[in-house]
Amino acid sequence: MQSGSKKNNVAANRSLSGTERNLVLLASAKRTTGFTLLELLIAMMVFSILSVMAYGGLQSVIETKEHTSNAAKRLVDLQTAFMFIGRDIEQAVGRSVRDGFGDVRPAMQGGEFGSELMTLT
Repeated sequence: MQSGSKKNNVAANRSLSGTERNLVLLASAKRTTGFTLLELLIAMMVFSILSVMAYGGLQSVIETKEHTSNAAKRLVDLQTAFMFIGRDIEQAVGRSVRDGFGDVRPAMQGGEFGSELMTLT
């Protein structure tokens, strides 16, 4: 069926002059190039879906970075506090002091868990 239509087209093209034949070939070439509206809409829909997914992934990465930065800042603050406490304890001198009543008290006194952990006098 298709080969018959091809023969008819070939026969019709032979009866045309050179310029007419070129116009027919040019018109048929123009019809076969480009995308249909449906193809463009589908491509835009696929691109939109991929863009939304990429935006969600990027937003997740940004939120994770913010949480990680906050946690790192808290860790640095804790490490700094422990460093200062450690330095203070290392520089403490083991000499006794007297309280307001004249009783001798140690310079540093530790308590039980749940009470005062350490008292510096």
